[in-house]
Amino acid sequence: MSQPIPLAYTFGNHMHWVDMQWLWGYDVLPGSTDDMLAYCQKAGVKGNVNFDGIGYEKMAAECPEQLAALREAIKQGIIEVVGASYGQPYGLFHGGESNVRQRIYGVRTAIRVLGTRPRTFWEEEFDFYPQLPQMLAGCGYTGASLYFQWTWHAPEVPFEDVPVVAWQGIDGTQIPTATRNRLNLHQWPEDFRILLDDLAADPPTTDDIPPLVLQWLELMPTQDWMCRSELMLPMLAELKADPRFRVEALTLGEYLAKWTGRDLPVRPYKLDDVWHGMTLGKNGDNHPSQSAEWEQIIRQEESAAAILSLFGRPYDPWDVYPTWELEELWRTLLAYQHHDNHECEGLCGHVAEFEASKIGYLAARNSSTERLAKRVLRDRDDQMLFNSNSFEAIVNHRVAPSFGYRVVPERLREDQKWKLEGSIATFEFAEMRVRFDTDTLTILELTNANGTIENLQLAFAFGFEGNTIIASTKAKRPNAVHVDGGKLELLTGEFDVANLKITAGIETGELNIGFTIETEMGYKQAIDPGYGGAVRVLFPLGQNAVIRSDSPFAVHEVGTGSSGKRKYPEGDWMTSKQWFESVEGAFTAQSFVDIAYPQGSNLLITHCGSQQWFRCEDHIENVVMSLDPWDGKKQKWSGGGGYRLYVHDGLSNADCVRQSRQNHRANYASTWLSHQERELPEAGQPEMPDDFSAVTIHTPGVLATAFYREQESFCKRGLNSYGGEGMGHPFILRLVEYDGVECTAEVTLPGPIAKAYKTNLLGEIEEEVSFGCDHADILTSEPQKLAPFGIKAVRLNAKMKPHEIATFYLDIIPGRKQFRDLDANREVWATIHRTTDS
Repeated sequence: MSQPIPLAYTFGNHMHWVDMQWLWGYDVLPGSTDDMLAYCQKAGVKGNVNFDGIGYEKMAAECPEQLAALREAIKQGIIEVVGASYGQPYGLFHGGESNVRQRIYGVRTAIRVLGTRPRTFWEEEFDFYPQLPQMLAGCGYTGASLYFQWTWHAPEVPFEDVPVVAWQGIDGTQIPTATRNRLNLHQWPEDFRILLDDLAADPPTTDDIPPLVLQWLELMPTQDWMCRSELMLPMLAELKADPRFRVEALTLGEYLAKWTGRDLPVRPYKLDDVWHGMTLGKNGDNHPSQSAEWEQIIRQEESAAAILSLFGRPYDPWDVYPTWELEELWRTLLAYQHHDNHECEGLCGHVAEFEASKIGYLAARNSSTERLAKRVLRDRDDQMLFNSNSFEAIVNHRVAPSFGYRVVPERLREDQKWKLEGSIATFEFAEMRVRFDTDTLTILELTNANGTIENLQLAFAFGFEGNTIIASTKAKRPNAVHVDGGKLELLTGEFDVANLKITAGIETGELNIGFTIETEMGYKQAIDPGYGGAVRVLFPLGQNAVIRSDSPFAVHEVGTGSSGKRKYPEGDWMTSKQWFESVEGAFTAQSFVDIAYPQGSNLLITHCGSQQWFRCEDHIENVVMSLDPWDGKKQKWSGGGGYRLYVHDGLSNADCVRQSRQNHRANYASTWLSHQERELPEAGQPEMPDDFSAVTIHTPGVLATAFYREQESFCKRGLNSYGGEGMGHPFILRLVEYDGVECTAEVTLPGPIAKAYKTNLLGEIEEEVSFGCDHADILTSEPQKLAPFGIKAVRLNAKMKPHEIATFYLDIIPGRKQFRDLDANREVWATIHRTTDS
């Protein structure tokens, strides 16, 4: 008799507090934990738990018994924590800094609540982008899996013939990764049956390491759910009882450890190689757009708080840095970014919006930017410009320093006006000239100091009853044009079909024009569902054009785009049949698309949140609104897109990112305070300078993405060689190299600095960083005002690899907490309760 073929088996149990507990109640996470542990015990297998980080925190408060059982199973090696992001996002659709915080907050939660440090990345829903391997390695992950389960979405990653590859990120980081292959199983017993029949007909060949049967489960022991251990146990028992196979029970991390030291095939997967499987444009892209807006608000608030802390007391409202409040804003945003809040918007979006509403509330009620303004605004006619970019930005037509502020007299620029002669609208200001044909929706000329683009015809398209309708030619009445100063508004068309109205507008900016589209649609006669009916904006492409777009912390060339399928329910999402549509030429752009034409000038198109694009033969299309049947009748029946068109003669990757961020208004603020809101300085309190830059980058390909502080006692738990040791509230600076060039990053910072460390994302020391003196006039135009605060300029020098994400922990001496001698004022409180005065 031949020897049995060895197989390894493990499963992932995916569940979450977001959405699932909101809809199914308090039994979701404890029930899933109980069912998972029962499955392991009855089947004699090991598994992997994949809950959202906020879910583990909720378990500590709501079901401590199940949390204790889970901790014990982890300790015994029966269960491994995998994935461990805080909010289980579709990372591709959210900002780079959000993705970093997802990993940091998730790992910290697992260490604090579960007593273990996650080492293996595996999420059930699509979570992929080229910088993810580097981020994972930066949080201490040593293994991964790229097998994502089809649920409401239908993701695709390359199908492999080998069980493990070295997944390589854009920076060269490699992580041993279990592949998508024929031994992957979904959560259905029927899928297990198909695999058993396939194994019987075509047994896998093995070497000394067995191939891995890798299965996703979403266990919940209720008849109101389709995935329960009682349904899965018979199939697994049949496999284990089959004499042709010998099944070894492992966790995913244990299996990947078997491949340590092996030469693995390298897979530098690109975005063209994968398909996210989602319908973007649904509900006007409200979820990812709102996420981006809130991320920028939080980044602005934390950088303003960090800057303000450099200038000593008074601390308002109490501490040197509002750590908990800002981190609570992050935790709220990270939970909001959960995949179900996007994918299942019609089910749980209302709860997500309610949960996240405190971001705007807290940011407005206790704004660090406003507190900074109170310290620096003295004249009632002044305003403060604040910029959370790492480069000088134009705010209200004036320059604001990088990661800093400037006090300026309040003044309004007198806008130039559009001139309309017949169908031709013209705008001229300084070196910019725009001519637009309102009849044909053609930008006849767009000129700035960098060059000229001519005859750029804009068109809108949508699908109705299986037909593609081009909006510029099918409107039931001609374009209506309205000029309002620097704005040009056009009613592009109203359509009998689909009951659709499209309004476009053009607005001038700094060397660019803004272009907006708003759509309104009646419910009874709608565009077709899915991408086939989506309202799209069409931009002409021409032959041999080169396209670039961005993803979290990266810029890359777009090839032919992705292909895949999208599936939808015919009716009830749980019980009705599903139908498919095919997708080709798809690509995403987090904030911009850059078109390099073979001859002439190039065009950078930055957008306000419409991330789904398609590459066609002679044009590209951007989806601004779609209908997703998964959302049922709870859909938003209006949507829109916003663009800035910038002509250039060649921009680096970093320059594209700079221009895109310059166009995103949430990256900067203009603050004006009434006379009553302004604070007079305390007696003897020195005056802050009228302008200040906390971070100045001197290296062209490098951008700073965050400048903030954290609390040492909370963040160092479970870590080795924490970079903020002894600093109390270390300053944290994050840099990203965008141009793919090895360099020495040179950064001017406020000092003196006692210690500076380059760390991983969690703050574990990699090396000490050198720094020296710099010129104070880089920090401010009023360097004499820095002396009372003890602030001097320091230049930090750090080697960076191509595409590296680098984190630095800094002990900036002027920012150290200044304690008051409260004991000297004990008499104020000590006997006040004994007074006889009424």
